[in-house]
Amino acid sequence: MTKRKKPRPISTSLSKQPAPAPTPAPGEASAGINDVSSITARQMARAERAIDNLREEVQTMRKKPAPTIKVESPSPQVKVELPPRPRIAKVTIKYDQLGMPAELIPQYSEPAV
Repeated sequence: MTKRKKPRPISTSLSKQPAPAPTPAPGEASAGINDVSSITARQMARAERAIDNLREEVQTMRKKPAPTIKVESPSPQVKVELPPRPRIAKVTIKYDQLGMPAELIPQYSEPAV
């Protein structure tokens, strides 16, 4: 049984340590993140104008008097119309060989109105 050799330690002579990033001042870091683009600023202004227009519209609608609602019915009638349907006039019973009813055959009459 042979022994394995220990692996050689990694050579760091060719690799460089990354340079530390310069730390910005507390106000500088958030300035770029919090800036609003020109497109977003225009969209926000348009949305605010739309909200103001809606506010004015709601105020004018509230100032209008409510229309009076009047419901009249000359004479209440209840009218039920059932469609004519055929009625069973006669039922023919067919029996099997043992004398038990096998099928029922209905015969319909014309609908009576």
